[in-house]
Parts: sequence; structure tokens; C-alpha cells
Amino acid sequence: DTVIATLNYYGVTKITALILSHEDADHSANSNSIQEQYQVNKVVSIGEDIRFSSTVLRYLDGGEFKNENDQSLIYYLDHQNVRFLFLADVSQAVELQLIKRYPNLKVDVLKVAHHGSSTSTSLHFLHQIQARIALISVGQNSYGHPSNQVLAALNAYQLKILSTQTLGDIRMRFIFNGLWMSDSMGQHYFSLSSSKE
Repeated sequence: DTVIATLNYYGVTKITALILSHEDADHSANSNSIQEQYQVNKVVSIGEDIRFSSTVLRYLDGGEFKNENDQSLIYYLDHQNVRFLFLADVSQAVELQLIKRYPNLKVDVLKVAHHGSSTSTSLHFLHQIQARIALISVGQNSYGHPSNQVLAALNAYQLKILSTQTLGDIRMRFIFNGLWMSDSMGQHYFSLSSSKE
């Protein structure tokens, strides 16, 4: 399993919170195996804030939708003044509802929804959140993810695009008050200062 192999590679033995954003297999299928092999303090499958020693991962309510993808858990993190948004598999409808509910939502690092599917990541949403980096978690697939439409939208707003399809694992670490990102080969791609302008 790729997830377990990656955790072992980085020497992970303890997981503070295992978040199951929704029931799709690519988001939750290995949860039992992970809990068997690692010390998992908490499994999260409903919307709630998650507290760590130095920060809080905040749950954002995107509204009520019938589609399973649109019921995905959405999380926001502001750590050392670098802001992250994790959208799981939600569609444009949820994204637009999200910025209505949180009109001041701004982001530095956007975890692009639904592997870069054309059902997500509208221009209006990107204009509102003003992200600088787009992370796309996607492997080889028959769906055409990430879509050219989404890539064009991200480029239109001049986001730096980092995709696991081309870079492999993407590691994020806070070092010397800045966020550093590297791929599976250790190649450094981008960094953000933790001080806001």
C-alpha cells in the first residue's frame, strides 16, 4: 500500500488524527490497516475542529448536499501564518457556498478539490481565496484528472502547481519560520515565508 509505505519511509509511528473526509475508497479504504499498524490517537469522520500541540485544524461547514463527494469534510489550517485549505472531493457548488459562508476566507496553499476534476475549482472561487500554491493529489487515471480546464484556471491566477502525478510524494515542513516543499526525490520546489505582508 502506497500510504503505508510512505509513512514507513518517513519513520512515522504515531498519527495524531486520521481524517476520513468521506467514504470513497481512495479517501478511507485503508483506515483499518493504518490503525492496526500505527498509534492513532483519533479517527475523525464527522466535522469537528482538531487540536494539536501548537495549532488547530478548523472544520469549515460547506452546507448540506446530497452528493457524497459534496459531503466531504473541509479543513482550514493557519500555522505560523501560512494558511491551508483542504477540500477533499467537493464540487464547485460547495466551494461557492463556502465563500458565501466565509467571505473573508484567504489561503496560501490550496489542496485542489477532487484530484483536479473539472467539477471543482471555479475561477470565482480562485479569485476569492487568492491562493499562491495549488497542490493536486492525483495518480494515473482514466478520468482525465487533472483537467485542462482546472489547470488553465490555476495558471490564470498564477498559482504554483505541484502535482503528485508528476512529482510523486510532496512533503511540507516548517523550517526556520518558513514552509518548505519537496518532492519524493528531495528536490526543493517552493517555499513560503511564515510572516504575512
